[in-house]
Amino acid sequence: MIKCKLTQRLVLAGMIAAGAMSISAETNAPALARPRAVIFFGTYTQWYKFDVAFPEFDLKIANAHSERVQDFPSVKTLFNSRFIVMSDINGGEFSEGQIQQIKTYVEQGGGAFFLGGPFTYGLGQLKEKGLAALLPVEELQPFDLKWEKSGISFSPVAEHKIVKGLDFGKQPTVWWIHRLKPRADAQVVMKAGDYPALILGRCGKGKIAVFTGTPMGQPGQGQAPFWEWEGWLKLLQNTAAWLGQKEPAPSGSEPAKTPAAGEVKS
Repeated sequence: MIKCKLTQRLVLAGMIAAGAMSISAETNAPALARPRAVIFFGTYTQWYKFDVAFPEFDLKIANAHSERVQDFPSVKTLFNSRFIVMSDINGGEFSEGQIQQIKTYVEQGGGAFFLGGPFTYGLGQLKEKGLAALLPVEELQPFDLKWEKSGISFSPVAEHKIVKGLDFGKQPTVWWIHRLKPRADAQVVMKAGDYPALILGRCGKGKIAVFTGTPMGQPGQGQAPFWEWEGWLKLLQNTAAWLGQKEPAPSGSEPAKTPAAGEVKS
């Protein structure tokens, strides 16, 4: 039995290593007909409108709202993806091997976009399963999802290509938000009221974007839910473009470590 498990781990390590090599060789390979992205599709994912935001992408959907992730991508598909989306996901639905593949994908240069929902972050076993180590936020706490009864509006707080040109004048509003604390080396580019709404960071050679809002709540008179805001799709597209852009990692960063100290560059 021990020999069998050791063999399985060696095979998995080899598969992951081969996938990681495909990221580093991406610039020398012929371009795919369509860029690829993987969406780990949680319970509230449909309201985020990824299919509308990314019509030019070949989207691989992996359902992540049951006891286990269904249709987890092959190593080749994962490591040849421009970015991955972790939308309202619970870490308990992934196997140990799947989590290791995701972590290696990011650490070797992939981009990951985490988005909120009632079953993720503090209540999503991300800490227990090791996925929280990828995030540019302080230690996750249970019940971090809080209700803002009257709603709070988004606003940019930094000059960054992700929010450049977006019109916040219509006050896109959120009612449920994860109160996450950015790490010292993270960059907040958008807030909801006084709370960070879009946090950027690095892990090894990869990039991470953390959205703290959730597409839940009942709008009041004249309020615009952020998921119906005309700038929402552009925000998704800009974030994906930033995640997929290959840039040198900050000096001193290591693939298997948490993000290096220093300001996150735009």
